[in-house]
Amino acid sequence: MSFSLEISELPFVELSNLKNLPSCPAIYFAFDSENILHYVGKAENLQARWKNHHRKFQLKQIDKKYPIRIFWLVWNEDDLTTAEKYFIEHYKPLLNTTKVETSPIIPSEVILKQLLKK
Repeated sequence: MSFSLEISELPFVELSNLKNLPSCPAIYFAFDSENILHYVGKAENLQARWKNHHRKFQLKQIDKKYPIRIFWLVWNEDDLTTAEKYFIEHYKPLLNTTKVETSPIIPSEVILKQLLKK
């Protein structure tokens, strides 16, 4: 697979406006304001994918200093995995190869879980 792409010309939303993502199959790219690509992913439904994305916490941390934009490229659902692999190998985004960080647990959540178990 060989593909020429100008990501800056793709549609995008700010990380704070994920509700404006379309409900379509797509390859997506998370760039910060310094044009650093942090993550490449695939989604059968782009809007649904970002409701509970496993990298959202990390990207929100970056977004505080360097606003994140999610660019997307509508893609054939049958070829999403192949395309995602191609773009990850081509761009080598850092978060695609690092451990997933989650937000710290709020103590009240721990207490609530213990109460619910009882």
